[in-house]
Amino acid sequence: MSKMNLRGAMTQKQKRKILNALAKIPIYILLLGLSYIIIYPFIFKILSSFMSDSDLYNPLVIQIPQDWTLDNIKYIFTETDFPAGFVNTLIYAVVAAVFTSFSAAFVGYGLARFKFPGVKILFGIVVLTMLMPIQTVSLPLFTKFRFFDIFGLFGLFGSEGIQLTNTIFPTILLSATCLGFRAGIFVILMRQYYIGIPKELIEAAYVDGSGPYRTYFEVILPMAKSMLVVVFSLSFAWQWTDTFYSGLLDGGVKFIPSVVSLLNSTIFGGINDAIQYVYVNTAALLGVVPLLIFYCIFQKKIIQGIETSGIVG
Repeated sequence: MSKMNLRGAMTQKQKRKILNALAKIPIYILLLGLSYIIIYPFIFKILSSFMSDSDLYNPLVIQIPQDWTLDNIKYIFTETDFPAGFVNTLIYAVVAAVFTSFSAAFVGYGLARFKFPGVKILFGIVVLTMLMPIQTVSLPLFTKFRFFDIFGLFGLFGSEGIQLTNTIFPTILLSATCLGFRAGIFVILMRQYYIGIPKELIEAAYVDGSGPYRTYFEVILPMAKSMLVVVFSLSFAWQWTDTFYSGLLDGGVKFIPSVVSLLNSTIFGGINDAIQYVYVNTAALLGVVPLLIFYCIFQKKIIQGIETSGIVG
């Protein structure tokens, strides 16, 4: 009897496993369909970047090219402003990410650990900057850097100010003063991380004779490396694909989005527009590749920093 009961129990377990597996099949099918919808544009860009001219007009070629070629990539690097746009985008993205990371680290620490009158109001203003459309500040922002003046000193001498547009200085000033692209999100991330650090650790540093600045730079900031990687990565990625600030303040500088937009504007439905469309896909793909490489390198640090920020979960 014991053997029969054991076989019956095993049979029940097997039936349950089979039923559970069958119940999950619709979920897997749904997830597979959603994944295809999300990944399809990226797959299409990759495959079309390697299509030859004959593949574009071959009715038998639907997705996968028959004559693989690198001519499209060569065209982007030799016949367009993509190399200059890549260099400019890289410089601006790195500069913005570095200055934004440190400015957000300072401001976030001040909001998290120092109690002063109006700190909650100040934090509310930081949150408000995330809700305010950036288009509402486009005109005063452009005017400020088109006729840049420090406390009206240039106006005292009859000068209209210094033109800083089409230079890297607006990016430096905005990032260094924590007023750059999505700066409010970075401040909140750093603040949440600092709140999670035990107060006893800071008090122990004070007891050992460390002042506020020494405690911050030697104790707190090294502990926040993972969150700094998150802020740096997000700032780098958003600056890399930014079109608002780069178009408003640096319209005369070539960037990857402006190069892709210029290629896209040349498509009007003509005979050769299929080739031009492939060039647009190739340029867009080449612009995304550095971000993918960057994410693959810092993936663990990014996930670790977000988990320890106290925002998820």
